[in-house]
Amino acid sequence: IRTVLDDRSEKVGYKIRAAQLEKIPYMIVVGDKELESNILNIRNRNGETFEMAEADFISYVSNKNTSRDLQL
Repeated sequence: IRTVLDDRSEKVGYKIRAAQLEKIPYMIVVGDKELESNILNIRNRNGETFEMAEADFISYVSNKNTSRDLQL
């Protein structure tokens, strides 16, 4: 699984918009709430958001990768 960390000193909304324009499949914004609960807030490139546990998301993406499923 390839990941990219966007640690620029820009606003979160700007970073999300830039990632959508780059067609990044999944964006994960990690804040204090996510660190405490270990639940990720995930946004796909279509703008849909959902929450998932960290281990479940890694498994989900790994399965999509090995099955070469291109649907988000």
